[in-house]
Amino acid sequence: MLLKRVYDKPEGWERKVNVRALGGVALIDPTKPEGACLNPPPLSHIEVKHTGTSAAQNFSDRLVNAGLAEGWITLGKGKLVLHGKPEDLTYAVLRVPGYYCCHCKVALPDAGRIVAPGVTAGMQHVAEAHPDKESPDKGNPAGYCRLNHFECVLDTGQHEKFRARRPAAGAPAPRRIRKGS
Repeated sequence: MLLKRVYDKPEGWERKVNVRALGGVALIDPTKPEGACLNPPPLSHIEVKHTGTSAAQNFSDRLVNAGLAEGWITLGKGKLVLHGKPEDLTYAVLRVPGYYCCHCKVALPDAGRIVAPGVTAGMQHVAEAHPDKESPDKGNPAGYCRLNHFECVLDTGQHEKFRARRPAAGAPAPRRIRKGS
């Protein structure tokens, strides 16, 4: 997926950058990284360049929270909507951040809770619901996992409109420009 933020820059607006104050010890705003813009102009909209090669998309918790705060994402009723141009993209949310069983894919909201010495609620679910079964996910041998992203899928029609197109056979590869070149 490729999105571009488009800002409304007021007349006379000049970017103020987070730099080290006199003496070079502390940043002007220590809550932001060095070089960050301290006075961003208002966000106008996001522009959808393409939605990738697959309708499935994982959105990080951080991106969704930033989009919600900036107003270009809404979330509710099993839908995640990116408010953009030329049109809004509506994704069906399959799974939200949290714990899930690797066997049956059921949500385990209290999986990290200790239920006995050395046993979590997630371990207890796996032991009771899937006894003597090896985890189907080698990366999560306990049989349950924790997602830190929203698993979503875009409507097929919208994805077809905005999906990334692969170059035709024999077409030259797109030229990549390196930063600093």
